[in-house]
Amino acid sequence: MYLANTTRPDITFSVNLLARYSSAPTRRHWNGIKHILRYLKGTIDMGLFYSKDCSSNLVGYTDVGYLSDPHKARSQTGYVFICGGTAISWRSTKQSIVATSSNHAEIIAIHEASRECQRNIFLRRVIAILIASTIITGTILFVIWLVILPRIPEFQVDSLSVSNLNLSNSLITANWDLHFTARNPNKKITLYYDEIAAAIFFESLSMADTTVPPFFMDKGNETGRKVSFVASGAYVEKWAFEGMGKERDEKGIIRFNVRMVARVSFKAGAWRARRRYLRVYCGDLSVGVSLNKSSGNLLGAERQCRVGL
Repeated sequence: MYLANTTRPDITFSVNLLARYSSAPTRRHWNGIKHILRYLKGTIDMGLFYSKDCSSNLVGYTDVGYLSDPHKARSQTGYVFICGGTAISWRSTKQSIVATSSNHAEIIAIHEASRECQRNIFLRRVIAILIASTIITGTILFVIWLVILPRIPEFQVDSLSVSNLNLSNSLITANWDLHFTARNPNKKITLYYDEIAAAIFFESLSMADTTVPPFFMDKGNETGRKVSFVASGAYVEKWAFEGMGKERDEKGIIRFNVRMVARVSFKAGAWRARRRYLRVYCGDLSVGVSLNKSSGNLLGAERQCRVGL
């Protein structure tokens, strides 16, 4: 029954005819079922193929078998609709009323087929409307995006200080205080930051990490934030431990870098884009820490950070 209704219109009439006797089948009906199964086994590679380059013209055919059920004086209606050379809708069923003549039976069959045709045309119109609506909506959103032309936020490090720095036995203890400024260069878009994760590194090794509270940035606004990192007896790999010690001994500095990852959303009036991940990298932050001191500050002026989505 599933095959007859979905992919194999060639067995629709046979399945419908045998289904009438499903409540009290006989040997004859069982032989008919086996005949259909043997036919399906021999034509297992047959199916419906819908090409994307086919014509969109809808063609329908209908026919009637007058008094196909002589016991109840009912005729059989059959119709098929073809689009692009492939069947898209078909049916073979016994008529619900008694036809007084073959002409009457044909009129009933045409009426049932026309009702199916109306449903197919309505479905095509609904699909066409949905496709057109999707294209129009996408075009409008694209135009809005071009008009608004959102720009990536800007970040800079204003200051970085380290205190209570102690390096011994491949362990580090230190407190870092970072102050950065985030700037929204957009004059029509507001920004919402949440889930901000920040970490301080020596080259590629993470020293400590923390989270920054969510914040909001109005159009063309600047916002300053302070972030604190703490490491207490954290293990440092040998190459990083020796690298920090060498920089401290030879130059009196230690170069750190800060990385932040935040979820940010852009909003302009009623339009709001989906949340996106913003990655911020602030590198080569040289902190002056001489050998006999445990604290120091960022050397030089403010540092611009690299920002990407």
